[in-house]
This record gives sequence, structure tokens and C-alpha cells, in this order.
Amino acid sequence: MFGKSVAAITVSSSAVSAYICKRGVNNTFEISFCEESPYEGFSDGAFFDEDEFSYITVNLLKNLKENAKGRINKIYVGVPSAFIRIETKKLKKDFKKVKRIKYDDVVDLFDAGEEEISYNGFEVVMRSPVNFILDDNAITFDPVGKRSSVLLGYLSYYLVSGYFTEKINKAAETVGIEEISFVYDGFAEGAYLLGKSEKEIPSIIVDVGYISTGTLLFRGRGVIAKDSCDFGDGYITASFVEKYSLSIEAAEALKRSVNLGLKGTSQEYYSVENEGTLISFPVREVNSIVVERLDELSGNLDDFIEEISSKTKRAVSIYLTGSGLKYIRGAKEHISKRICLPVDIIAPDLPTNGRIEDSLKFAVLDFALKDNEKNNENSIY
Repeated sequence: MFGKSVAAITVSSSAVSAYICKRGVNNTFEISFCEESPYEGFSDGAFFDEDEFSYITVNLLKNLKENAKGRINKIYVGVPSAFIRIETKKLKKDFKKVKRIKYDDVVDLFDAGEEEISYNGFEVVMRSPVNFILDDNAITFDPVGKRSSVLLGYLSYYLVSGYFTEKINKAAETVGIEEISFVYDGFAEGAYLLGKSEKEIPSIIVDVGYISTGTLLFRGRGVIAKDSCDFGDGYITASFVEKYSLSIEAAEALKRSVNLGLKGTSQEYYSVENEGTLISFPVREVNSIVVERLDELSGNLDDFIEEISSKTKRAVSIYLTGSGLKYIRGAKEHISKRICLPVDIIAPDLPTNGRIEDSLKFAVLDFALKDNEKNNENSIY
């Protein structure tokens, strides 16, 4: 870091991106450097082309360092759900008598839970509270300074696969970056995108990418469940390529024309240019292909909701975000209808560029800026 700026890298299923940023007015962002490198992506916790990922990561880190004029000594790296494991613990500390809770008491509680974790190729890189309970079942998100004879913590631990950290650490070592701070990007999105009142109830965030989707359950101040599946708008593009023998460019253009709100009468067509020839496709047929793909996502979301039913007794709010939905008009409505639950879109709350495709970027940058601004000795993460 230099001055009040931070350096960060985000890893989506279509690109690895690097940023240098400082806080702007009204909690906005002033990005002084941005570079994006498309790549093959990942599936099932592994990169399709490991050498490619390592190569572009080294280049991005090198460019970050050069643009910061050699003054960067720490990089924040957003980690996708595919490389994350979450452990939740409910722990109790009995003080025997009423006392004022100290920061060290909270740290001791977190440390006790971490000792119970089986790592199996993962390492804890972050930890956060869901909530704390004090005397008389009083719920709080920050117990420090409060008086109680007990401290009960519902705590989340975020573990990153050694496979992922090894590749990032090797790239950092290659260019002389001394410190890497790994950030679970799903936690960052929940903490940044959800307002104070929204955090009081369980919330599901579904971040749809190009070939991967991360889903999480955010409650209180932490993530208590997550999922990752192979789905994104890239699969819709691939379906058009296969069905209509289109070029990638034409298939992308067709995808961007889709509007699921159209009825699809015999007189309605989408038209795109493919290798110099204008071709038309029936709206009804094209929309059915998109719907079939969206049903895969909806089915996965249905399964996730069923899995988390034991973790929350309250109705959840469901939010969609991510670059994989920015071109599919009517996707939210279809998914809501498919799972029989209300679904909303969530995006960064910014004056000029609060777009769903920027949720990941601004969430990781917001986390990095807040982490940089606070006194790390008073952090429980």
C-alpha cells in the first residue's frame, strides 16, 4: 500500500483483475489503476489452465507494483467460493461473574474454535462473528465493552484451499510482494452490499459469473453457508454456438438481445450478424434455451435453500448479482417464479456506477479499504 490507497486482485470465472484504489467522497471509490486479464477460468476448485493463471497473475502483480512506484507491500486477493470452505462454531466462555468484556476475551473465543478445525489442505485466512449472546439472551454484534457473566459466540471461519494460496503466493514471491491478505469475496459482498437492516435477517446472495456461480447465506455479521456451481451466462453463449453454429461473437450478441418478457409469437425474431450474414431466430425458441439454462441455476438454488433450512428458522431474502445476469432481461422474474420465492437484484449503492457486474470489484475494494483504515490490533477477522 501507499498513502491511503490499497492494491487488490479479484478472481472471477472469466478474468483476473487488478486495482489500485483509495476512498472517495461519500464512500465512493477512486481507482487510479485497473487492468483486467481474461483467462480460461476454473471448475471444481481447480483452474482449467494453471500455467495461464500463474502467468497472468505474475504480470498483474508486476504491473501493480510498477504503477505504485514500488511502494506496495501488501496485496488483497479476493477468493471465489469454489476455493473456500466455511466452518461455523458455537462457543461459550463463562466468566463466573459479571465483568466488562474485553477485546482479548473475544479473541480467546475465536482462538478456541480455530483449534477445533480440521484443515485437510485448507488454511484459515479470515474469521467473523455471526453474532454474540450475553446475559439474559441479549444478542449483540460487538460485545467489547459490554457487561456480562458469559460470552456465547456464533462464529464463522473462512478457509482457503492450499491449491489457491500456493499459486498466489508463488506469483507474489516472483515479483517481490511480501504480504498477501486473502479475502473471501462472498463475505466481502455480503458485508458491502447488504444494508444494516438487511443484515438483521438471513440473506442469500447469488453471484452469477461467466462460467461459475457462488451462493452464500449471510446472517448477522458472517457467512454461515456457501455453495459453488458451474453455471454462468457463458453456458448460454455456448448453447447458442452449438444450436445455431454461430461464432462466439454472434452468440454473445444473440444473448444480449434476449428478453424473457417477450411472448414469443410466430412474428417475433431476434436478428444478429454472423460472419457477415444477418440471421434471424424465433424468440420462442431462443428464450426456451435461456430458460432451460436458468432452470439449472434455479434448481441449484432450490437445493441450497433446502440445505440451509436447518441453519435458519426465519424466511430469507434472496438477491441476485454478478456479471452473468447483466444481459438477461427477465432472468430475475423467471428464477423467482421457478423457486416460488421473491427475488431481488442487489448492486453497489453508488451515485453513478452501481452496476451488478461491479459487485465483486467494489466489495473486495471496500473490504481492503476498511481493513487498511482500521487498527488491525483491534480486529477480530
